[in-house]
Amino acid sequence: MRIITSDLSPRGIKEMRDRLQESAHVVNVQNEMFVRELAELGIPVIDKRIMEATGDFNDSYNTRIELSKHGSVYRADLILEGIDVVFIEFGTGVFYNDHLHSSPHPKGEEFGYTIGDYGYGQGANESWLTPEGVVTHGIEASMPIYSAYLHIIDRFINIARETFI
Repeated sequence: MRIITSDLSPRGIKEMRDRLQESAHVVNVQNEMFVRELAELGIPVIDKRIMEATGDFNDSYNTRIELSKHGSVYRADLILEGIDVVFIEFGTGVFYNDHLHSSPHPKGEEFGYTIGDYGYGQGANESWLTPEGVVTHGIEASMPIYSAYLHIIDRFINIARETFI
């Protein structure tokens, strides 16, 4: 905590205003750093979870951060893009997931991604033919985004201390 003191003369009040504006600028810079650093924590977690994923999937993906500011509020969106990222997140098929009509992912049922129930329902089988004509056993729910979220939450207080104190 920073204490700003001044006398109540016109010059003292101007100096106090200048120091307050400087402090506000520092806090804005710290806020942006804090939000960006939190989002950046998720990228290595996502990379690791996708690298360790099991199943038949296209492992071509892109991870990026979009930072925006609305007034004095900073927001970072951690974005994962790729052909099979939804399947890698929530899993497909009972072969790897063994959760027919439920989900190994904590948010799977909430979002409507239960094993064997979305798409054409082929995930209820041990294997099936993809629209491209490839036999697949599906994809294990590797949860790269959910894991990144948990990691960011876990590090939140420490990053705040490092940034603001």
